[in-house]
Amino acid sequence: NPIHGGCIPSLGPRPLLVTGDVSDPTLTRAYQSSLTSAVSRNKRSTATGRSVPGRGQSMLLSTGDTSDPALTRAFTASSSNTSGRSILLGGTGQKCLAIAEGRADIAIMNFLSSAWDTCAPEALVRASGGDLTDLFGRRIVYNSSPNPPNSFLNNCGVIASGEEFKGLQRDVCDEMRGDSLALEKLEPWGWVSGSNSGEENGDATGSEEDLAERVDRMLDLRQRTLRAGL
Repeated sequence: NPIHGGCIPSLGPRPLLVTGDVSDPTLTRAYQSSLTSAVSRNKRSTATGRSVPGRGQSMLLSTGDTSDPALTRAFTASSSNTSGRSILLGGTGQKCLAIAEGRADIAIMNFLSSAWDTCAPEALVRASGGDLTDLFGRRIVYNSSPNPPNSFLNNCGVIASGEEFKGLQRDVCDEMRGDSLALEKLEPWGWVSGSNSGEENGDATGSEEDLAERVDRMLDLRQRTLRAGL
């Protein structure tokens, strides 16, 4: 991954990324962004954004290794409603940069990316009007001293989208919150896989209507542990 970056987080009860700087030494380019400015490349404004594809139109999907079944499900969910094409683009930073520049519309990263892979590039994506979350739609938490079972890995994956594709990203994340293979990624925080039983997951009822609520509670719990110490 030839992308290198740094970022400055804001201070407060809910830390946010304020500015990010990313450099691509292979192309001698540097990118800078902040919450109050768009992405700039070598101090020049970067054009971003494309129209949401209709039936028969193209959508660029930047994705990594899809050997993980849950990642394959996310890939399928993001491309099932369009005839768009997929491009293989290596490196988390490169994928995020492609989103920020408007060269890609949806980017799905594998489950092995780390906080230092996404922190500065996320600032670029957000400054360009896009979004970046885990595969369940929750913000990535950057904690310099994560407590187990948390780590510096983005264990629940990463998905990013351009400004016109944030709705599609939300749809994909909604689908992942109901996907049994994706939910297995929550096992380190107490999720019990292999059954929709509410009793096994700490609930008295196992109805499908309750699944979304149980998943949200688990995601809330995970977010609290991720933010511990911030």
